[in-house]
Amino acid sequence: MKVYEIATGYTPIPAVRGAATEIVVENLTRSLLARGIPVEILDMKTPSRPACGLPIRQVPVPGWLGDTDTALGLRHKLRRVVYSLCLAQELKKLLKTAEAEIILHFHNQYNLFFFLLLVPRSLQKRALIAYTNHTGLWRLPWKEIRKAIAKRYFQEAAAMKAADIVFVLNEETRENLTCHLRIPKARLRAIRNGVDTDRFHPLSPEEKELAKQQFGLSGKAVILQAGSVCENKGQVRTLEDLAPLLKARENLVFAYVGAVVEEEYRTAIEEAVRQLGLEEQVRYLGAARPEDMNRLYNLAEITMLSSRYEGFPLVAAESLAAGVPVVMPFDVGPGCAATIAEALENRAALADAGLAFARENLTWDAVTSEYLKTWEDALCQRNTTAR
Repeated sequence: MKVYEIATGYTPIPAVRGAATEIVVENLTRSLLARGIPVEILDMKTPSRPACGLPIRQVPVPGWLGDTDTALGLRHKLRRVVYSLCLAQELKKLLKTAEAEIILHFHNQYNLFFFLLLVPRSLQKRALIAYTNHTGLWRLPWKEIRKAIAKRYFQEAAAMKAADIVFVLNEETRENLTCHLRIPKARLRAIRNGVDTDRFHPLSPEEKELAKQQFGLSGKAVILQAGSVCENKGQVRTLEDLAPLLKARENLVFAYVGAVVEEEYRTAIEEAVRQLGLEEQVRYLGAARPEDMNRLYNLAEITMLSSRYEGFPLVAAESLAAGVPVVMPFDVGPGCAATIAEALENRAALADAGLAFARENLTWDAVTSEYLKTWEDALCQRNTTAR
């Protein structure tokens, strides 16, 4: 068996910023390599890729497209479509010469959709086609997302219907795929994202204080929110709901970190800060590099996620592994401040329990075991049926 991890073309691997799917592809590949499993990443050719020691087969794309980035404009979307077209041709060549049993593991709707469209079915049958659904929208009630699926995710719907195996990150997504896309339960597998427990771990009190000094937060108690600056992540909602708690505790600071993907939303956050009179208690820490994230988690008392939806948030796994409790009131509401206050009071016990859970259940070794078992069982069943 040989595994091909299909990078999305969103930003190069290894990710130089917090691109969750690219982090998953990188860490799953490293875990497979550690087990001696033949694996290779297919990724868009880019001149800026840092040395990483990973087996990466670069997919050539027209030079005028430039390097990959995360600016979500028309050119970025065009780049990803063109990459998917070029990727399909590369996979066609790969399948023509393949000898071992092959797993093609996709993580992006465009990549799989155009593969299915452009590669002959006779070649597709030479591989086991797996898809991990990272799109958090699928976990919402169907009546809320039906129109969005038809307009923006019809490619993903078609791709999942055709895949041999679909991995889902939460039960709500599995329910929607079963009930509304009519994907047989036998082709759906629950999975979770893992965390690199060597990179994410608790720091000593001295190291935590140095981290606070680095970010200008010395002497402050910090509530951290990590993730893209956009409406779904809900930084404005967080501020509105935390305002009473922040005003009651002058030493408490709300700090948020992440790449700005919606400039107008960043402006909305700044306006909310002014209207709430929280200029001294809100800090934007920028778009941190992956290597900075463990220190950022460690300078916080708690990490907060207030997204309307997520697939399986890496932020939660990373924060728990760093020994920092996580509060996840999806689509926060009036009770949020009380929940945060309670978490602050019980921080030590929550931190210990979260760290133990992460080390037992969220390691990449544990997650990789589940991927491998699913692939091996599927190949075994396919071979038995062929006889």
